[in-house]
Amino acid sequence: MLYHSPILEPLIKLAQLDEQRAILCNGQETLTPRQLLTESMHLGQQLLKLGLQKDHTVIIAVAPGADFLRVMYATMMIRCRAAIIDPEMGRELYAAKLAQLKPQWAFVDTRLLLLQEHPLLRYAYFKLADKPVYFPRIKNLKIIGSGPRLPLLQKFTSLQKLLNSPQQAANLLEDKTHHDYLITYTSGTLQEPKGVLHSLTSLSQSINLLSELVQDNPDDRLATYLPHFVLLGITAKIPVFIYNPKLSVQQKLDFFEKNKISILFGPPSDFLPLVQYCEKHQCQLPASLNHIMLGSAPVHKSFLKRLAAVCSEEVRLTITYGMTEHLLVSTADGREKINYAGSGDLVGKPVAGVEVKIAEDGELLVRSEQLFSRYYHLPERPEFHATGDLARLDAEGNILLMGRKKEMIIRSNTNIYPALYEDTIKKIPGVEEAAMVGIYSPEKEDEEVYLAVETSQNLTAKYILDKISYGELQIEKNALPDEVVFMQVPRKGRQHKIDRAQIAATIKARLK
Repeated sequence: MLYHSPILEPLIKLAQLDEQRAILCNGQETLTPRQLLTESMHLGQQLLKLGLQKDHTVIIAVAPGADFLRVMYATMMIRCRAAIIDPEMGRELYAAKLAQLKPQWAFVDTRLLLLQEHPLLRYAYFKLADKPVYFPRIKNLKIIGSGPRLPLLQKFTSLQKLLNSPQQAANLLEDKTHHDYLITYTSGTLQEPKGVLHSLTSLSQSINLLSELVQDNPDDRLATYLPHFVLLGITAKIPVFIYNPKLSVQQKLDFFEKNKISILFGPPSDFLPLVQYCEKHQCQLPASLNHIMLGSAPVHKSFLKRLAAVCSEEVRLTITYGMTEHLLVSTADGREKINYAGSGDLVGKPVAGVEVKIAEDGELLVRSEQLFSRYYHLPERPEFHATGDLARLDAEGNILLMGRKKEMIIRSNTNIYPALYEDTIKKIPGVEEAAMVGIYSPEKEDEEVYLAVETSQNLTAKYILDKISYGELQIEKNALPDEVVFMQVPRKGRQHKIDRAQIAATIKARLK
């Protein structure tokens, strides 16, 4: 049986209008709402015939594009549990998460299957690729292959063959019961992988709220390299253009101009190369842009000032704050944040339906219908989700983040919150990124503070220490780093968050 759910409603409404305008554009591949709905329902029927059932766990390792969306909607209709795991996370971590999930089915790009079968090709690929992707062999796993036809030896079912099979009439049955659908993993390394389980209802609530941030303009076009953002485009009734994130900066700008892209959504790290390019060439971002939405990582004032300088004044800058467990907590106007002079990181007022409170230790707690169901390895979750962010609320009800609870460095009797100082350090000319980490020193029986700096100029540690010890960029004396380390600041996951664990590991290796 195929089931209806609130998250399908926007697609169904668009399909009923029989609009011929594509909702997805991926190179030469386009897809209208009616095509997507019809083909997803047909795929769902074919998967049921193969034995895929409600509550089965499936892995989706399909390249961005129409196939990804067909699989996602089909598995929603069947009411499986679908896990989307970042294939760039590393082989051991990927294997650990698959071992926890114990999936019965997997939708896999055929190029990943080819790497499984050819050891020499796999060796060369992992040696030469910048960020190699990986999918391990798993016993008793039923595989649906998506992508180009390749000379594969293992048994699998072709997704294209299922889509090309004769279509039959199908109906969606109404079922309003709670169903947990999507499993995504939080960034970071834990002894027990931390899978976040979302229901179709919580996902629908988040997507609806995100779509409300987009103005009702039929001429808008959104660009992304993440295929699930097409769900946002469908709800907002605007087409989504998918691009390859490995394009050069010039190629990305050409893509935005050619396709008249008006909306971009991503973490600040996605936009930094664009800003640097415009600064270097003394130009502005494409004139078609009218809205840039930033989220998934901290958005510092110093970066916002640089971004605003390469945009026209008409471009909206929206800051979104959320996390894997609760996708949208609050929003803030980027230009208001630039002018904010108080303490803490301004992330705005909670969006509709979100309740927040501050715990006794200063941690921000949230709840709403967007909240995840539970962690995959745990039976239940608390009523309020502990965000891990230290925060306070101002008189107007804005959330002001004061740092990460787990990133707090304790030196002597001083609590040091890196987020309070990193934005200031990044104002030093030539500093592109800055991250503070604490490393325990057995000799001192205390934590030492190391400042990792990524720079575009030939700066010295003394220069940086002088800048933050005296003058306009001076920070608290108790927070001054013991040592400045120049390095490329590593990031992790789809959201490109600063990888503090990797910074600490790199510095520890140097100390040895």
